[in-house]
Order: sequence, then structure tokens, then C-alpha cells
Amino acid sequence: MSTLTSPRRPEDVGKPPATLSEAISEWNQLSTAARDEVEGFLLAHRAWHARLLKRTRSEPKIPGGVWAHVDRLAFLYEVAPSLREAFVADKVRERSEALRVVLAAEADRRSGAQEALFNEVREVVADAARAAGVTGASWSDLRWDPVGPAQRLQRCVRLGDLELKLPQTAGVATAPALVGFPFVAGLALEAGIDDRQNAIGLARSLVMRLLAAVPAGGIQFVVFDPVSLGRSVAEFRHLSEFGTHLMDVKTWTSERDIERRLDELSAHLEVVISGYLRGQFETIDEYNRHAGEVAQP
Repeated sequence: MSTLTSPRRPEDVGKPPATLSEAISEWNQLSTAARDEVEGFLLAHRAWHARLLKRTRSEPKIPGGVWAHVDRLAFLYEVAPSLREAFVADKVRERSEALRVVLAAEADRRSGAQEALFNEVREVVADAARAAGVTGASWSDLRWDPVGPAQRLQRCVRLGDLELKLPQTAGVATAPALVGFPFVAGLALEAGIDDRQNAIGLARSLVMRLLAAVPAGGIQFVVFDPVSLGRSVAEFRHLSEFGTHLMDVKTWTSERDIERRLDELSAHLEVVISGYLRGQFETIDEYNRHAGEVAQP
């Protein structure tokens, strides 16, 4: 009988394959070749064994190539785990790189869309500032230095700035807080004790802008200041020197005077509604556009 021992030494198995796919391909080839050689040997051995007269010298021997294939297959089996790990690592790197490319493209797309949006915001803010005119400009705008009387009624005034919750990359942190003029309703400023001076400052700013928003003599101020006894608007009292049609004769501070003045203003509104508007005009501004020289403040 043949002795099933390999005559090959481990160092004869050759170099390891470079990749897992090469190892799989070589495994399939070698295993097929080894199987064919073994099957051929078994057929030959059965035929020899069936003879009546057998000579040892004629007994089929296991082909030497089988041992070479077996040793190589064993070697491939040993190196397969490291090749598999390298294969997985390569695939992870490939997928990671593909994902990185996709994410970079998406980031670029979003960055471009965001920049387009920021450009639109900047354009809208700039257009609003230009369209608002001097009464919608910030106090640092050169149009205030100096500013002459309005030639026509301005259609908006600026109350302050709106803080925009945008990233710094937007390039715009604030937008003008504009309100249509003439006002379609009363404008109320509400503030706590700690913010009282800020509210007074806003009211003073609004008075200055209203003076610039209408042609000369086209606005009249009636001031009630029971808390500060007139100090809140002391600077504007000089307007009364040019006529009470600009600033009322005094700043009203007592409860009695305030009630009386409010009654007078209410009576004046009745005259405006019944004598000027008369169902033909929605506002005194609309009436004034038709009245010409007899326009009312």
C-alpha cells in the first residue's frame, strides 16, 4: 500500500496570494485539480487491485502533484484569515471614501444653497434700507448729516433693529425694524422699570423720525408725561417756540389736564371724521392728498 505522507517541505508552498479574491480563485483551481488527480489515482488503483496477478512495481502511486496541491491548499487555508481581514478593511476604506465623497458633495450643495439664501437675505435687507429712505436709515447713515425737511410724506419709519438669528457667515446680523407711516393704529411701547429709559429713548427717536417723515408743519405733537413731569421730552419743547401747531403749549402732567386734553382731542377727531373725511376718505392722509393747501396735520 502507498504511504500517504507528503514529500514536500513547508517552505515549498510558494508566496501567499496578494488578495482574498486571488486566494479564492487559486483555491478553486487547486481543489479541482487535486480532486481530478485523486479520482484518477483511485480509478487506477481499483483497476490494479482487481487484477489476479499484482506486482508491487506496477501499483499506482499517488501523483506528486497532489501533495503540492494539498500543501498549497493548506497554506491558503492558513493565510485566509489575514487576507479576509485585509479584504474587509479595503472594503471599509472604499465605502468610507465613497461616503466621504457623498457627504462632501452634500455639504457643498447645502453650503451653496445656504450662501444663496444669505445673499438673498442681504439683498432684501439692503433693498429695504434703500426703499425706506432717510426715515428708515440708521442714525449713523450720512443722509442724516444734515437732513432737510421732507418734500413729501415718507411711507415708513424705523423703530430700531431686528436681531437676526443667523450664523456669522451670513454677513448680516440685523435688519431695520420698519413700520408703515402714517400709522394705521396706535403704537404702544411697553417696558418694565429697568427698561424705562430705553423706552423713552425709543420714543424720542420716533419723534425725530416723524419730524423728518412729513413736510414742514405737517405734524403736531401732544405730550403726556405724568411720571417725569415733562423731562422725558424737554428737548422737544423748543418746537413750541415756532408755533403750537408743532408742539402743544405745554407737556400735560396732571390727571385733570390730561383728561381735559384727551376730551379736546376726541372732539377734534369727531371734526376730522365728520368735517373732512365725510365717508369719502379712509384716513386723514388720503384726505390731505386731495386737499392740497388746506391739508390738515
